[in-house]
Amino acid sequence: MRLAKAGLLVTVTTFACSSSPSTSLDPSAKLNTLSTAGQEALCDWTAQVQGGYGAFIPCAGGAPGLEVAMNQATCVAESVQHFDQPTCTATVGDWMTCVKWALAIHCSTNPPAPTGQCAAIDTGCYGTPSSDAAAD
Repeated sequence: MRLAKAGLLVTVTTFACSSSPSTSLDPSAKLNTLSTAGQEALCDWTAQVQGGYGAFIPCAGGAPGLEVAMNQATCVAESVQHFDQPTCTATVGDWMTCVKWALAIHCSTNPPAPTGQCAAIDTGCYGTPSSDAAAD
């Protein structure tokens, strides 16, 4: 899930959630050092924040809706596989913040480009410059 697509990533978030689900993940852990179990836990957290695996959050006004991965295996295959790149040095906490930001803006027809760590995740983990991210 690219942050700009998730609207991720993001996530990363204020859709009927007043607080984030709990997780045992260390927010200071680097994404590129997560074990398989850590990647799975991060997918579970991300899906929970976005309404659950298989959820769809529609948007009005022509903006694309947010389609959450169908299951944990799909999330790992499509998203967190990018965390293995050596340039993906953001932390779990960065990811969580960005997922919430992206979810908060996902229905915007002209979303802002990611900045800070969200731009670093797009570039370092997905290889997408942040200037292109808003156009996706």
